[in-house]
Amino acid sequence: MEFWILKDGIPIAVTEDEWRVWFYNDQGTLKNRLIRHDKIKGKGMVSTVFLGINTSFSKNPRLWETALFESDIGEGDYDIYRSETKEKALEIHESLLKKISL
Repeated sequence: MEFWILKDGIPIAVTEDEWRVWFYNDQGTLKNRLIRHDKIKGKGMVSTVFLGINTSFSKNPRLWETALFESDIGEGDYDIYRSETKEKALEIHESLLKKISL
């Protein structure tokens, strides 16, 4: 498994121990990993975060995750999309937001 942190907004490959230090201290808190979070009351919620762990089997790491929750409080069914770039994750975020806004 590959581990990554954000340094000045840029993903940097690190050891698992370095990742744990970053992830579990102030630098790795959700506040610093959250890219975007939107709720539409009564319709759902879309959240995009930096994972810091490459969950992909491809050669390009997928470090960002966008989740669509069917509830605006994060309960119930959800769909997850993982992306290789922050820009792609934000594109997916925007399209999912439009989908639940209909």
